[in-house]
Amino acid sequence: PLNDEQLVRISTELIRKRKMEDAIRLLRLNMDYFPTSSATAQQLSKAYRISGNAGLSQKYLSKSNEFGNNP
Repeated sequence: PLNDEQLVRISTELIRKRKMEDAIRLLRLNMDYFPTSSATAQQLSKAYRISGNAGLSQKYLSKSNEFGNNP
């Protein structure tokens, strides 16, 4: 099984390849397993921002700030 950090790295690669739907799907699943992961929330914010969804980008940016450095 992959851990939070590994899944975030995979999502980073998906974002780099402009596969936003796949990255978002992976990150949302990751949030189910690690609901207070700051790194996952930050990546979700980035993926939503790039895909043009400012509202969800802001939501996950706020969550990332709220969670701090929690895994």
